[in-house]
Amino acid sequence: MEKETRMKSLIVIIAIVVVLGVAGFMLMRNRFGATKMKVTTAGQITLLNDSSDTMSVEYKFGGKNIAMVLPPREKITCGSDGLLRIFTSDKAGAYEITYPIDMREREIKVSQVVAAGKKKELEGAIATEKGMIGDIKVMYEEPRELD
Repeated sequence: MEKETRMKSLIVIIAIVVVLGVAGFMLMRNRFGATKMKVTTAGQITLLNDSSDTMSVEYKFGGKNIAMVLPPREKITCGSDGLLRIFTSDKAGAYEITYPIDMREREIKVSQVVAAGKKKELEGAIATEKGMIGDIKVMYEEPRELD
């Protein structure tokens, strides 16, 4: 009977030590900012919607297609395949952003994307314009109605 009591006490002490160890680890990790560090995956980019319009964003992450709404003054880190599409409410077309897939952190603003992909008057059913923001390629494409 005494052995069982000692065994139960030993198990309780070991459980308390494990719980305190995990709690201490979590406290130290939080204290030194490990949870606040930004984890960057190859092929990701941060997009800041610095406009007053809500827009839609499409990208791939882990092989899955993801579409989401980006409200004004919000930012998202997205993508994993070097391709990001932005659809604005004030234009009929879409911006397509392509960038190298590496571990560099990239951050772009919607105003930079719009400035890089300014539409020119072109002949044909589709108006396109290409531009660059550093090593990020921007292409604006808008279908046009022809008479």
